[in-house]
Amino acid sequence: MSGYRMVIADDEKMIRDGLAGMKWDRQQIEVVGVARNGLEAQEYIDGMEFDILLTDIKIPGMGGV
Repeated sequence: MSGYRMVIADDEKMIRDGLAGMKWDRQQIEVVGVARNGLEAQEYIDGMEFDILLTDIKIPGMGGV
């Protein structure tokens, strides 16, 4: 798939699952990671190449900003 690669980070399971379950492929976006907190998000940031980080601003472990 050519397009964008996205990581989703949110501490609320319902939000995280809802965002991950959306039909992002229609926008040429592939979800390549889902994090439950800021520390997991940091692991993706340090270890993976992606184009978009969709994150909650108030997330445990590290702020989303």
